[in-house]
Amino acid sequence: MHPAGGIESTSIDGQKEWVPNKSSWSKPEGTQAPPDVSPLTQSLNDIYNTGQFVEDHYVYLVNRVAIHLCNAYCLRLRRKKKDADGNKINDGKKYCRFHFGDVDPVTKKTPGKECHPFEARIEEGAHPRFEGPRDHPRLVSHIKIKLLTWLANCDTQPLVDQNLLALLQYITGYACKGNSSTEDLIQVYKYLLDTIDVNVTSRSVAQKLLMKLVGMVDVSGACADYMNTGGMLYHSTRRTTRIGLSGYRMLDVNGKDGNLTRSTPLDKFLSDERREKQPNITLWDWAKKCNCNKSNKCGVDHAPVFTGVPMIPVWPISEDYCKYQMMIYSPGTWKKVEELKGDYDTYSDAFAEFLDSEDCPQALKKILDEAKENFEKKKRTASGNKEKDPVAHESQFSCESQSMSSHLSQLNLGAALLRDLATANKESLEKLNELPILQI
Repeated sequence: MHPAGGIESTSIDGQKEWVPNKSSWSKPEGTQAPPDVSPLTQSLNDIYNTGQFVEDHYVYLVNRVAIHLCNAYCLRLRRKKKDADGNKINDGKKYCRFHFGDVDPVTKKTPGKECHPFEARIEEGAHPRFEGPRDHPRLVSHIKIKLLTWLANCDTQPLVDQNLLALLQYITGYACKGNSSTEDLIQVYKYLLDTIDVNVTSRSVAQKLLMKLVGMVDVSGACADYMNTGGMLYHSTRRTTRIGLSGYRMLDVNGKDGNLTRSTPLDKFLSDERREKQPNITLWDWAKKCNCNKSNKCGVDHAPVFTGVPMIPVWPISEDYCKYQMMIYSPGTWKKVEELKGDYDTYSDAFAEFLDSEDCPQALKKILDEAKENFEKKKRTASGNKEKDPVAHESQFSCESQSMSSHLSQLNLGAALLRDLATANKESLEKLNELPILQI
């Protein structure tokens, strides 16, 4: 079903009818105009930050990538067949191999699939197919969460075929298409599959499936390309902007204005020039903007990558995590990191207030809720183990205490040795400074 939804009504003769919301369908079936910002350039984090509803984004995304348009990729020419008397069974028309119908000779288009909004069906054929309730003739079956995260066409089809041998042949053939095979091994695996017992377990079938995959693939095309290029082949659909927040700076022997280190993206963000143009922009939104050279400007948002800092929360969250998250998501009115504390003594207290503000993105709140939930789950599990075997828990605690005491004593001994070593080094440096300097 199209995520735009619709209204269920009853006809005059008492039959159920479905009236889809075609105003939210893309053209030509609907009337919705494309959005100002392409849904393919927006992540879920962007949607939460801008306040846009996920459902609206889902509708735009379906209209963009989940509506099938027949072309040379899917159209095939049906072979002309005749019966025993020599009469033509079909006329060799083009058809869509994804079951969206035959090409109309007048419009040169396919009609799409039959709509059945109130029931699911099993379409019979060489490989039976599951068709869920449908109100759009060209909608591609998919999983909502996968489409929202993948941001591309992801045709999904449940397995309903009862013929396991034919299913194994289809899956392995589809997964390994385009790759070379070893003919001798293929014959061996075909023999194994043909002699399989109908009462075998699913584990045995899975093992034979894996063995067949190994037999059908020698070296994949992508693997061969990677090896032939010396491991330098890579591809990314979005450009990234790397920003280090740890304070690391590279030396620059040719530095201008007496600067011995190179400027960083964080320096540009904290500059007066940025404050004049965009005083309230966050570091995240600023890093997303295209900063490519004029000759190679892409004009689309980049993916911010923050390095040198903890980005995955572990509950209870640390002081550093609170500090760096406020650097990323707080409005860019601060000049020094210490200003993010406000009237509080620690970053943790300031971060607690930041979580209740409108500036905090919903995605960050959800990540922290998940971290807290995992912590509470582990805590409950540990409490349950303690109640089941309190003696074992007590002995384990005593062993850990003894180990901790031994570890602390070793640390104290190491600290004393370091102090003695530092004192000796200081005396050696003082003596070295008293030596006369040789003139060359």
